[in-house]
Amino acid sequence: MKRFILVVCLALLSVGAYAQKGKYGAGIAAIYGSEISKVGVGVKGQYYFNDYIRGEVGLNIFAKNEGVSTWDADINFHYLANIAKNRLYLYPLAGVSFSLWKFDTITGNMGEVPDTESDAQYAQYEDTKEFRLGPNLGLGLQYNIKENTAIFVEGRYQMTGAFAQGVFGIGIQQRF
Repeated sequence: MKRFILVVCLALLSVGAYAQKGKYGAGIAAIYGSEISKVGVGVKGQYYFNDYIRGEVGLNIFAKNEGVSTWDADINFHYLANIAKNRLYLYPLAGVSFSLWKFDTITGNMGEVPDTESDAQYAQYEDTKEFRLGPNLGLGLQYNIKENTAIFVEGRYQMTGAFAQGVFGIGIQQRF
């Protein structure tokens, strides 16, 4: 697993190293996951290949919900359609999502958290992890409030099998 993440990061760095044109960007967002039903925070790094196409690497971490925690990493591509005089852009996005779901469960002859120390010896705590990889598709809207600063709203659907979910976010990004 660690090797996979390292290979993805190195591949993304090498793409940026060979690119001749473009600008970089970074952003942060408040997000909501429909399957986990919790809010979270997302961070993203972007590379503008030209004025209309950009690549993005993102990481989203969601709050824990009833013993379930999750995070996902995404690699997306956006096509920016200029709607209003270089201020408002609509962009479809497509990419790949990698997610980790962790379930905290109690096994043994106890159905719930033990009440006393002697009851605890019969309970075993087990963490179950599920890794999922799949495509994601979505749509976003970006408004440039300054030349290099923009706010955005975005929604995408991660098609990761049994752990598929919609992820919705609102945030701010900076180009440099």
